[in-house]
Amino acid sequence: MATRQLTLTLPEDTVRLIEDQVATGRFSDASDFVQSSVEKLSMEKDWEEYEADPDEWLRQNALPALDALEADPSSGLSLEQVLASLEEDRKRSEDKFRKAS
Repeated sequence: MATRQLTLTLPEDTVRLIEDQVATGRFSDASDFVQSSVEKLSMEKDWEEYEADPDEWLRQNALPALDALEADPSSGLSLEQVLASLEEDRKRSEDKFRKAS
């Protein structure tokens, strides 16, 4: 993933929160914390949009993905690849949880 440097000015209590979270080991650095927080907000936004109108959300998100897969089946993942990816995600989550404990 391409990255770009961004400078932020934050209230002191927000900086302390970030530093505290990094100190627990749950996040490798402030950038990791911010990236995780933004990803969570994005997931929440997607969920809110889905709850508001599931049919529209599926039309906007699932159908284009299905069309792309039908146009190029090699762009999809095998069941084994999906399961391996889910297992990697689970292990990363467990590692972060252990570090935070």
